[in-house]
Amino acid sequence: MTNHFPKNRFKPAALLDALGTKNVECLSDDYFIAFECIEHEFEIYFPEIKGNIPENYFNLAKKVIENINLLDNLVQESCEKEASKSKFGVENFMLELAFIKLKESEVCFRYWGQIVNTEWDAVFRMNEGGNWEKVNF
Repeated sequence: MTNHFPKNRFKPAALLDALGTKNVECLSDDYFIAFECIEHEFEIYFPEIKGNIPENYFNLAKKVIENINLLDNLVQESCEKEASKSKFGVENFMLELAFIKLKESEVCFRYWGQIVNTEWDAVFRMNEGGNWEKVNF
């Protein structure tokens, strides 16, 4: 049986190594770090920053990467649950990470459909206890 909603699909250690190089790129006033992994390619964008990216944003990016599987797994579980209740085929709920937008107060994972042409945002915030919370799903 095929697992349409894989868990733990990222390798945080490799991503943290890439983040450590701080290879920030700029395209049309958007500052980002591109991650080119064997199985997944995505970027982390810093939409609130124009110019040098402050250290606290790199620290936030590090926290997100350290928890990328936890956050992505929440999305995968949500998609699996919705697919099981839906009259539409499972392909409507199969998503892959396109990019991440980091803001000081929230993190947005943008997903694109693997088969069906769709986009979906999963927004997270860190609570006062330092734990990630889902915002919009």
